[in-house]
Amino acid sequence: MLYEYFSRIMPSISYKKWLIVFSVLGVVFTNFGLTKILSMASPVLMLLYPIAITLIILIFTEKWFGGAQSVYVGTMIGTVLVAILDALKDANIMVEQINATFAFIPLFTSGAGWLITGLLGAIIGYIFSNKNVVQSGSGISN
Repeated sequence: MLYEYFSRIMPSISYKKWLIVFSVLGVVFTNFGLTKILSMASPVLMLLYPIAITLIILIFTEKWFGGAQSVYVGTMIGTVLVAILDALKDANIMVEQINATFAFIPLFTSGAGWLITGLLGAIIGYIFSNKNVVQSGSGISN
């Protein structure tokens, strides 16, 4: 069980105390109800899922862009910016203002605008990586 694990890694806190802590947490979470817990977790998930999906896609497509760091950076910047906005919208923070300002991004109002901005960031990163390769390869040799 979880409390057994914690009592092994933190022996200063007894097994019985860990059992009490996790029992109390279980009762607290049970009284919130699944709907409330999911509504509280949803904005965090709206932030983390696009980042995780983007990183997985980058890892699987790394051979196409040679693992260039600029592609990773560009893609993540494009993804994270829109993911933050989606998380704010999901938390009901400035929903109308965000939608009005960023509605020009395709798929933004449906919560998938990070796909387009991430792809745009990847293209920009790829251009920068190729530019750096060309510049470093055109040096004068002695």
